[in-house]
Amino acid sequence: MRQIVYALTGSDKPPPVLDRLLERFVQRMRDELEDIIWNANFKGSTLAESLFQAYSLLSEIECVRLFLAPEFYDSLRYAHWQANSDKSLRKILKLLQISSNNNVLEQNIDNSIYLHKLGDTIEIDLGTEFGRRVDPSSPVFMSSFEPLTENETKLIIDKLHKAFKEIDVTAPAFSRLIRNYTRTIFVRKVSGEVPASEQVDTELGAIRLRNVHIASYSHEQLVDDLIHESVHNFLGTFEYIEFPFIQYGHRTPTTIRPVSPWSMRPIQTLPFVHACFVYFAMFHYGEKRKHLMLESSSDYQNISKRQNKYASGFLMPGKLSTYVSSLSAVDPRACQSIDWMEIIMKDKYQIEVVSTEKHLQLA
Repeated sequence: MRQIVYALTGSDKPPPVLDRLLERFVQRMRDELEDIIWNANFKGSTLAESLFQAYSLLSEIECVRLFLAPEFYDSLRYAHWQANSDKSLRKILKLLQISSNNNVLEQNIDNSIYLHKLGDTIEIDLGTEFGRRVDPSSPVFMSSFEPLTENETKLIIDKLHKAFKEIDVTAPAFSRLIRNYTRTIFVRKVSGEVPASEQVDTELGAIRLRNVHIASYSHEQLVDDLIHESVHNFLGTFEYIEFPFIQYGHRTPTTIRPVSPWSMRPIQTLPFVHACFVYFAMFHYGEKRKHLMLESSSDYQNISKRQNKYASGFLMPGKLSTYVSSLSAVDPRACQSIDWMEIIMKDKYQIEVVSTEKHLQLA
């Protein structure tokens, strides 16, 4: 956990965990797929042989590409939830067959038209078959797919490239985190709604953005959202590989919602724990950004104001870890990490206050 916290400072010398988790994620996905195929054969499923043959056809590169795809992670979670039903196995089989260059299935939609690249490795999905889903619980996938105009598409691509370029120049460690843990960005148009973003734990490796094309989705907000949602992916991958922040068998009822000291809204306990890491990261991105600017500039002052917001939750009376662990069985290692971040942030602001007082005395 110490490496997780350190990685979120945006240090120019990131810890091994920033890359290691990705390597272990690929291996974990391979293990899960092979276990599913074995179980299908053990239970006498008629799909077992087809699954094995389709998997055998994949090259190593095709396997890695498949294992990193958010849609494939989603299909494995669905298979577990459905107890490896034939319906869930057919979904996995279809993805295996599509992934093989030797056996490309006929698609309902020409996905290539809706895919664009960001930072050479990240896919921007503007309307593939998987990207057209309707999920009433999602602020991004809440309604039927609305096609983008050519101008809207260009605007989205330009804005994302500009935002990612800023991160790449300002804090390469953060752009590396995004490349590693956000492999797909789903962008949807939802008329009449304000911009929004989200990341969901059933879709590791993806983030969702709403209405990037409209003017009110500012450059600064897009930069923040890319970092914010990618940190959720980073943490979600850690939980998947190492241990969950909310201990197994102790899932908190959805009615128990601690109030976030950042938004002042009641949220569930796991998002609360994640928020501590997310705002810690965003504060430190602001530090990196300020180092490239003049203190007298209005942008410098704007970043300082945003940093104060990100730091505010850590500066409240009491301990965040005590507050959230009183409501849910948060793993002690996650609580310790929250304590570390809180100490760092309080020390940071104490240093700034002392510096200001000295400056005033000298004046």
